[in-house]
Amino acid sequence: EYVAAAATAVIGGFPLYELPLMAYAEAKKTLMSLKGVGEKVADCVLLFSCGHREAFPVDVWVGRTVPAYYPEAGKKPAELRAFAARHFKELAGTAQQYIFHYERVIKTNRSEKA
Repeated sequence: EYVAAAATAVIGGFPLYELPLMAYAEAKKTLMSLKGVGEKVADCVLLFSCGHREAFPVDVWVGRTVPAYYPEAGKKPAELRAFAARHFKELAGTAQQYIFHYERVIKTNRSEKA
């Protein structure tokens, strides 16, 4: 249903190829106008497909890990994104990938071997 709605929007003129050229906030708002696209999905698309390195997708892993290492970041996704924008700035997306990889792969593998 959501994929069909997005495809219909693109056929109808949704500015898909303009997203990398837009300012991050504008691109995110534009993506979130699509049915079923929330903040996490919009940030994933902007980070991984559009070159917006300031995008900071917050999933369960990042939501657990960031507050564990940065208690001042808060716990809500909006607080974590705001912290990332202040702390990691234009490299928030790169930091998110390292945080995710560490928690999901490195730390998990260490725990399983112990």
